[in-house]
Amino acid sequence: MEVLRPLSTRTLAPKTSVLGDPLAPAEPMPGTIHVTGGVDDEWLPLAGRTVGEIRRRLRSRYDMGPGALATVGGQLAGDDVVVRQGEHLAFIRDSGEKGARPGSRP
Repeated sequence: MEVLRPLSTRTLAPKTSVLGDPLAPAEPMPGTIHVTGGVDDEWLPLAGRTVGEIRRRLRSRYDMGPGALATVGGQLAGDDVVVRQGEHLAFIRDSGEKGARPGSRP
């Protein structure tokens, strides 16, 4: 039988997951990086891998197009950049503008 600690003794994470998991660990696990893409927001054990490698692994999971821009720590990053433990990797999805075509009249 599993024994759970009372909720009052658990350490809550300063930033909960997208789903609001109040039992998420307070500190990221060793070897993890913070990955976001659209509404997806996770700590994953992918430290030491390149942006391109991570992009290929997460393409279908994050429903990302091949032209999605990547940033590491808020700076644009190419596929050859190695993401270190604790860093934030964000994939910025392609988007379009809704409205009239350029040069058309309203």
